[in-house]
Amino acid sequence: MVSSSVQPLRIALLCESFGALGGVAQIVEDLALQFAAAGNRVAIISNVHKGPKMVRRQHWSIEQAWVDLPRDKPFSLRHPERLLRRADAPQLLGFLRNWRPHVLNVHGGLRDRFPPVLEACQAAGVPLVQSFHLVPEQSRGDSQSSRMQRFNTAALRAASAITFPSRAVKEAFIKIWPEAERAQVIRGGVNLEEAEHAAPLLRSKPYIFSASRLDLRHKAVDAVIEGFRLIATEYPEHDLLISGDGPQRIEVDRLIATSGLETRIHLLPPVPHSKLWSLYKGASVFVMLSRMAEGLPLVFFEAMACRVPVIGTNNGGTPEIVTHNRTGLLVNSSEPAEVASAMKALLANPIERERMAKEAYESVKPFDWRAVARHYLQLYHALLYSSAHRELKRD
Repeated sequence: MVSSSVQPLRIALLCESFGALGGVAQIVEDLALQFAAAGNRVAIISNVHKGPKMVRRQHWSIEQAWVDLPRDKPFSLRHPERLLRRADAPQLLGFLRNWRPHVLNVHGGLRDRFPPVLEACQAAGVPLVQSFHLVPEQSRGDSQSSRMQRFNTAALRAASAITFPSRAVKEAFIKIWPEAERAQVIRGGVNLEEAEHAAPLLRSKPYIFSASRLDLRHKAVDAVIEGFRLIATEYPEHDLLISGDGPQRIEVDRLIATSGLETRIHLLPPVPHSKLWSLYKGASVFVMLSRMAEGLPLVFFEAMACRVPVIGTNNGGTPEIVTHNRTGLLVNSSEPAEVASAMKALLANPIERERMAKEAYESVKPFDWRAVARHYLQLYHALLYSSAHRELKRD
């Protein structure tokens, strides 16, 4: 429980796709549970169109509001009326006016849904905290990239407070808008209690474990498969288990089928987050590789909390979690040969693997979700105190 001696708050957390599996949605769920445990009233707001895909547990202490979050579509010669008719979010505005939160914390970049959300907050008089979790994509010079950067900049300017999960994300946003320097870095967390009480998966053979979204543009699952193929003959006692879902699940299945290792590489059915702990805990090594800079991949926190050494890509916020040669190994690319070398280095040396596992566990202790939630609550209270102080000075 997050202890708090100050007045309880009404906290609204907005996550565009809370109903789907994903890192940002998991962060929102974990934070909400901690806020509620501290005696605050908490609501999670998400786009109504994601409701039918709901895969998350609903907790009695958390209220949920499914509202229509429209897109602010760009003006074009085919749609000149958009210049005068801006999108609004009447359902969100109605919820904010009825529920009266002290603060609305938006998690994730809403992009073209942000303008209507901002207008609803302003109309309801609710301070907006913007929490970005991903490194912004570099401008490609096309219209879509320009629009994304414009919405990100608007969110940075409009927010009463801003948080980033890592120094890497903050530095990337400062390049878009130098005043992002004022933002706080609040790293994500891990549920140490769930990790501690999880029973390791029992199977006849040990295994390397990988968990990520199955999108090969962002996650180098193919390099994990090929890296394992290169060491498979040398380490016949180990299998590779892959957990995840995404737009290229069929392609990943095909890669496994053509690897010649169909009996040793297993693509698991999509599992809820609560089932991952056993998979982490039973693994010899955890690996997740990225083609794009990560914000702060919490899968590493989770594996390390289960006393498992990890392999990650040396980009984005990953080096802020994984210390090379201490809590795991970092590879500089997604080249299969380098991945295979990292796997081999850990499998070949059980004593070194055990040392890294212990150090990994110690390194994540300060990031229990209870401690992370306290940082957010301190931010909310500071924001409300500052606002109240300004009101008194005006009076």
